[in-house]
Amino acid sequence: MVLSFPTGLLKNARLALCLAWLMLSGIAVHAQNPAGETLRLSSFTAQPGPVRLTDVTSSVDLFIPVSSMVALQGARISLRYTHSIALRRERSYLLVRLNDITVAQIPVDPAQPGGVARFSVPDDLWQPGFNRLTIGVIQHYTDRCEDNLSPELWTELDLHESRLQFERVARTEQPTLSDLGAAFGPGIGAFGKVTVLSFAGADEINAAALPLVAQALALRRRFVPLTVDHIAWPEAQYPASAADPLVIVGTAEKIAELTGEPAPAVDGPHLAISRTPPVRDERGRLVSPARLQLLVTGRHAAEVIEAARTLALMDDAYNPVATSTVIDRRQRPAAISPLSRLVLQPERSYTFADLGFPTQTLKGFGSRRVGVDVRLPADFYTHDSAQVELLLDLAYGAGMGPGSVMNVFLNGDFVHGRLLDEAHGATFNRYRIVLPARRFVPGRNKIDFELTLRPETVPGECAGLDGRHLVAQILDTSSLTLPAFGAASSQPNLRLLGSTGFPFSSEYADTRFDLFIDHPVQTGAALTLIGRIAQASGAPHDGWRLHTGLENIDRSTRSIVLAPISALPEALFADSSVAFGRALRWPYTAINDTRTAGEAQRDSFSAWLIQQLGLQATPKPAAPFQDMLQGHVEQVSGLGPLGGLVLLANPLAKPGAAVLVVTAEDAERLDERVNALVQPQVWSQLDGSVLLWQNADSPVISAQVVDRFEMGTGSNWLLLRLWLSNKPWYWLALVLVGALLLALAINAWLKRRQHGMHR
Repeated sequence: MVLSFPTGLLKNARLALCLAWLMLSGIAVHAQNPAGETLRLSSFTAQPGPVRLTDVTSSVDLFIPVSSMVALQGARISLRYTHSIALRRERSYLLVRLNDITVAQIPVDPAQPGGVARFSVPDDLWQPGFNRLTIGVIQHYTDRCEDNLSPELWTELDLHESRLQFERVARTEQPTLSDLGAAFGPGIGAFGKVTVLSFAGADEINAAALPLVAQALALRRRFVPLTVDHIAWPEAQYPASAADPLVIVGTAEKIAELTGEPAPAVDGPHLAISRTPPVRDERGRLVSPARLQLLVTGRHAAEVIEAARTLALMDDAYNPVATSTVIDRRQRPAAISPLSRLVLQPERSYTFADLGFPTQTLKGFGSRRVGVDVRLPADFYTHDSAQVELLLDLAYGAGMGPGSVMNVFLNGDFVHGRLLDEAHGATFNRYRIVLPARRFVPGRNKIDFELTLRPETVPGECAGLDGRHLVAQILDTSSLTLPAFGAASSQPNLRLLGSTGFPFSSEYADTRFDLFIDHPVQTGAALTLIGRIAQASGAPHDGWRLHTGLENIDRSTRSIVLAPISALPEALFADSSVAFGRALRWPYTAINDTRTAGEAQRDSFSAWLIQQLGLQATPKPAAPFQDMLQGHVEQVSGLGPLGGLVLLANPLAKPGAAVLVVTAEDAERLDERVNALVQPQVWSQLDGSVLLWQNADSPVISAQVVDRFEMGTGSNWLLLRLWLSNKPWYWLALVLVGALLLALAINAWLKRRQHGMHR
């Protein structure tokens, strides 16, 4: 029997069968590849936008951190790319390597210049720590007489739309203190949130130990922010449902009250790490999941603080044990903080090896750039004529052709060039390059050496050298000599705060930093902010003190006030053009001029003559503009969904004191805004003196206000010099006064001498 169907019904049946087949196929694929975690490849690079690979061969390296607490399985990469339509299909392809092992070769098709390549990564190639994912290209547009630098040779990688998908499996070994770096590091599988439990009434511990614990854990995260939740027991309930790590800070006696078990056997400052087992009820339901637990304890408050200090200072690798008790700790000199080992000191010479720069050997045709990091104090200040001397040990081989050069850049600015023109190669020992010291910025600097190596030109059709013989080397025996400089800074400068933590970082251990909160509920946000500042500084500081209440702001030289907008004292903004509180004060752009003010030009004789003769067409103002346009508008309003941050001189304290105000409309919103502030998308945009933000995905508003003040720990002459450099018109007054005094002195001396001669 033959069944016949109408044409329309047959088409609908075919469509239904196709849809059913696609659905079943999708289910099958989903069953074979269960959905796991997915990350964008752009999250592993600081370069914005697409990555462009040019020339015959080129590559980009992405470093993917993986915590040793987990293992990655079933990893797959989806790589989106676009390439030139001039590439030859038979000779051009993409190469992907993980830890120098090739995992994919992707041919290109000029008829389809865009595509997405999907490939798997073997599980055994992943290693704890940073894994190098190299994406490279080999590109050709012809078979003969090819220009290696032809503009047709390019491939763009869209890392934002490229994905890494994987499953992670937690390792079940019992943790030791050496696992702290992996548990809180920047790698996949590490913890980005932690709960800190302290005890109500332990004021000394909460004030000094909690900031040290927050800094210790945040520094292990390195460049990734750490969110801290805080619980004050017994005022708040013990956290039983969360799986985040729990850090308990308190005396052994208090910990025994919390757990209902005998007090830990401690005989001094004590650290202990463990993994608590999951707790289930009588029906088998999970009451409390397994979690990582860290105890920071001692017999009394001083030992708890010392345990927290040890947690901030210790190298995890030296402690492959679950518990540790501090017997003694010594440091000479005691007045220096850990930050001093990261910054360079005045009038000293450092080799490149001292700065972490090993000997670099560059081979082959093309341009390559290597750099040495130079970190100066955040309050670095020196005079205009100071110079930094760079003595470079450089060597390059024979066969260099036209266009072979070495260019030197300081923070991206060109400062020196050298032609590599010796046909038989050359060696330079202590090649001297002088750099102006004022071209260096406070904090992190980078000196880049860009070497372009080209082979010599060979005449004839399609003749040439591939450049494999080219070689150049920068030795680690090169040195950098710094001039004398002091410690002074012109504030406010939120960009400096974001990059170095200043003014809340110091090379001196006795420098005091105070963080004031309005209510204990803001303790978690305060610890999150302290941890982020420690990351910017790069080292912990023992001078932090956490205060509940805003009564003692007038006693602090460097302080942070973290409170809702309604709790801020109005006197804090008495001398500022920005104010948060019942009434907001805004320095709107239309009535403020932030340009550098120079001296007004005096009228020349010709201008005076033209004016007297009545030949000037445009009437002149009655008086020249001698002041910068400054003003503000005060209004009753609010911040709405935004968070507010301003750095200003503290009018309640002595001159030179600085206060950072972080605020929002209410306490709940303040906690959310601080968690958004520490994210790289917002923190990297710190600039000027005022910042307004909502979350990591919203635009950030920053403004530079002209309420400047100077601060520093150097001599009074240095601060005076900095103050005069910001107010150059006072130099003229000093010169005139000095000239007048000199003239009076000479006049008196001449009169006295003349009177003596007449006698």
